[in-house]
Amino acid sequence: YLFGELKGEVDDAITEMNVKGIVLLNLEEKLVTSLRMTIDEERRTGQVAPGFEGKIKLDTKLVSTTPNIMLNKQQLAARHKGNKVRFAFLLNDTDSDYTLLHDTRWRVIASEEDAAVLRLMDDGQLIAQCNIVQLPRRPEDQPLTLSQFQQEVQKITEDSQARIVSTDRFENESGLETLHVVIDGIESGIPFSWLYYHIAAADGRRVTMVFTLEKEAADYFGESDRSLVNNLTFKTPREASGKPVLHLPKAVR
Repeated sequence: YLFGELKGEVDDAITEMNVKGIVLLNLEEKLVTSLRMTIDEERRTGQVAPGFEGKIKLDTKLVSTTPNIMLNKQQLAARHKGNKVRFAFLLNDTDSDYTLLHDTRWRVIASEEDAAVLRLMDDGQLIAQCNIVQLPRRPEDQPLTLSQFQQEVQKITEDSQARIVSTDRFENESGLETLHVVIDGIESGIPFSWLYYHIAAADGRRVTMVFTLEKEAADYFGESDRSLVNNLTFKTPREASGKPVLHLPKAVR
């Protein structure tokens, strides 16, 4: 039998759980065969997830189909030596024109047809936020230039203490033209950086990505913006037609 109370954090939010359950064992094979558990949870509102109050019921049956191979610590370490895996998920709203592969540190706060909000979490701490907006198409023969993008960003910041510190243009890993403007400024007495990206396809489809982070979080943030920008792609016309697309987690070595 299982009884107990649990206090901890889920998605950076304080949670309290009351756990009751029963485990069935096969004593001859030394295996757990089933688990039935009820969890009453009260979770506070966090920075990446809403609050939660409710009851969870689990009913799990386990069946062994292969011999139970026990590994000692040395064998386990040998099997995983030099084998680094990061898990990634696909942000792929069926009505949007783009898809985005992101690792699990980026939490999707909101996702709609033409916009999404992600937050970067590290050990329960909020590091940065990314706002993604799908823009109206431009004519194929009139792509946005870096100077035009810089002027648009300057309009946003002209009434603040922010200033443009760098600009550049490159192609992301999908071959999409990417314009980049970095702004430093102060908000509520705290130094911030805003990283503006404009990503465009040859047919005029385009997306902006704006990263917001405190200056002191720069070391933790690293090049997380470039990783996200490089993993953005536009769908083919068939994918963007509104047909449901299967969303699956993907492990990336």
